[in-house]
Amino acid sequence: STATQILDHLPADRQTLLFSATLSHGVKELARLSLGRDVIRVAVDQIFDTSVNLSQEFVKVPSEGNTPTAILLALCTRSVGPGTIIFLREKKDAHKMCILFQLAKLRAAELHGNLTQGQRMESLQNFRDGSVDYLICTDVAA
Repeated sequence: STATQILDHLPADRQTLLFSATLSHGVKELARLSLGRDVIRVAVDQIFDTSVNLSQEFVKVPSEGNTPTAILLALCTRSVGPGTIIFLREKKDAHKMCILFQLAKLRAAELHGNLTQGQRMESLQNFRDGSVDYLICTDVAA
């Protein structure tokens, strides 16, 4: 892999720090390859990291064709209300979904790495103050 090729060119005597908001399989593998055995892991205590007012739901949908888009739009028009944050894997998907939400008359803002810091802050503020009901994000928001 590219990460392995890069790591092969680094000096053995080095300090390596890895920061990640999420620990996906890929991040865990990168940590295993680059950090070695002397790893110190710091994490937020799971007991205290979420708001008591927060409701979390995970919905797994088939990935074929337009099915995920249709299901997400149906959920948001029929049962999921304002104040919903939706995470998608890719920036282009978040942008496309935001456009589709707006076409469906759902007030949505996007939050991803292709936006300027000002645009990100505006999306967050619009979500906080209720100007938009849905925040469609990639992991930049995590």
